[in-house]
Amino acid sequence: MILPATAKATGGVCMACKKGIRKEVESAKERRKKPKPALLKGKVGDVTAVLLGDDEFCYLRRYRFGYAVLPFLSRAIERDASQFPSLTPAFFVHVWVYADDPTPMTHITNIPFGANEDSSGPPMYYPQDLIAPCYKIHGIFNGIFSIIKPVSEAEVRGLEEFHRYQPADLRDVLFSRRPVWDYIPASHATPTKA
Repeated sequence: MILPATAKATGGVCMACKKGIRKEVESAKERRKKPKPALLKGKVGDVTAVLLGDDEFCYLRRYRFGYAVLPFLSRAIERDASQFPSLTPAFFVHVWVYADDPTPMTHITNIPFGANEDSSGPPMYYPQDLIAPCYKIHGIFNGIFSIIKPVSEAEVRGLEEFHRYQPADLRDVLFSRRPVWDYIPASHATPTKA
């Protein structure tokens, strides 16, 4: 539809056509229809096994802010959480999963937290950049999800830098952060997409 004022200004041709950008406008509309990345779905306390390749799995436990990488791997999937040697996180990561991500992930179970404050996960920081030349802290504080800005370099000391990873990146991240892992024996089963 061409509005009367636009028709008069463009001689009866839509503005996108007049400017020669109709293809770009249509392409942008199609891109908006595609699914956007989203955080790995699930509830706080959910444990998910992620295939790292070569029938090797890591286990993530969902917190309100991020995912704990549990401190072990397995060479086949372990579906019985009572066999996990520990729920103490090795470290925390943030995982984003596209709808078409082919990485096999399997929901194992939900292990509730003892107290609400235990489910938060540690805050992380954003480094300085050209647009905002200050540090920012991202996390859950007093039960509220927030980004605090600006903060000093001293206030982010000891915090992890905030990064988002795709499931396919996890193998490199895990072995760069911790070169040696304990492996647990596991029952073999075919993984499924979570």
